[in-house]
Amino acid sequence: MMKKFTFLIAFVCSMVNVNAQIIVTNAAWPKAGDTTKLANDSESGYLLAPAQATNGNWDFSNLKEESIDLTSFAPASQGNGFADFPTAELYSKSNFADVYYNVTNSAFEILGYKGDILGFGFPLVVKGKPAAVERRNPMKYFDISNTEYTFGATFSAELLPDSLFSGIPFTPDSVRFGQNVKRLDVVDSWGKLKIPLGTYDVLREKRTSIQTIKLEVKIPVLGWTDVSNFFGGAGGTPDTSVAYHYIANGSAEPIMVLNCTATGDTIQDIDFKTNKTKVGIFSPSLSIGKLNIFPNPANHFIELNTTGIIEGKAHLMITDLLGKTMREETNILTKEPYNWFINLDNFNVGMYFVSLKDEKGNIKASGTFSIVR
Repeated sequence: MMKKFTFLIAFVCSMVNVNAQIIVTNAAWPKAGDTTKLANDSESGYLLAPAQATNGNWDFSNLKEESIDLTSFAPASQGNGFADFPTAELYSKSNFADVYYNVTNSAFEILGYKGDILGFGFPLVVKGKPAAVERRNPMKYFDISNTEYTFGATFSAELLPDSLFSGIPFTPDSVRFGQNVKRLDVVDSWGKLKIPLGTYDVLREKRTSIQTIKLEVKIPVLGWTDVSNFFGGAGGTPDTSVAYHYIANGSAEPIMVLNCTATGDTIQDIDFKTNKTKVGIFSPSLSIGKLNIFPNPANHFIELNTTGIIEGKAHLMITDLLGKTMREETNILTKEPYNWFINLDNFNVGMYFVSLKDEKGNIKASGTFSIVR
């Protein structure tokens, strides 16, 4: 009888081990010399985010690579902004700035950026206070984390166009902007995920971010003054986004990220792991043109001009400072010049980045613009 009981316990334990959720560690976090590869599909046909599940099975094997982004990591000491981020271990190059990372045993964090982030032709150092956590160690089912951070910078008002301050009744000395993010991360599911590259045991982390932009100017005698209301007040309006990150052991990049609407149920576009190595926005060898964007700063619309940049199928993507995709569309460009007219009524006040890719996923041009109201 005891032998049968012992066998039963062993059998049950073996079944639990087969179906138990994984624990993700820091073993595969990016390190110097690594290149992560993520494809994007904005027309996948997958409309609704999967419900919360334990031991779930998710089939996204029909995803298509519309574009591919390669992020190459190097020692932070090799970056031009290392003096501004002396505690950084790694950095990568994007189409708008260098990105600096802090890596500890327990967290992989973004410290900040250095580059022409506003698109006005001068570099800025934008630091996170505190750093924004991208990965945690260890990561297990039903982990919950609340974080709050602000990316911001201060600079002379003389660097900006005079038209930017046409809506305020004084001349500022300096400008300070901040992008505050309150984020709730919950590892709400685990199971197996199938994508074109293969099937993975994953944890799913639901990230809910509430973002607010604040714009201040320094006025003689008065000091720092919040002027968000002078630009329509949208800068103080919270903007909610939801993304589901599917994470696996042994992978430097997420296996898949579902970028969703504020309610978290409708998919806008999907990033997913790939082994293809088409040149993407982080390749240091890529020659990237500059998009003509007018007006900049913008209010309710922008016009993008692609003269001499690309012919054939072109994929346009607009993202915010934290990488959230705000708009994507694909057109066939058959006649030069080609102009894109983008309505910005659903965009908040802030900074945005535009990239234009050809049908092979190569970035052909990029630019930045700001919205003021």
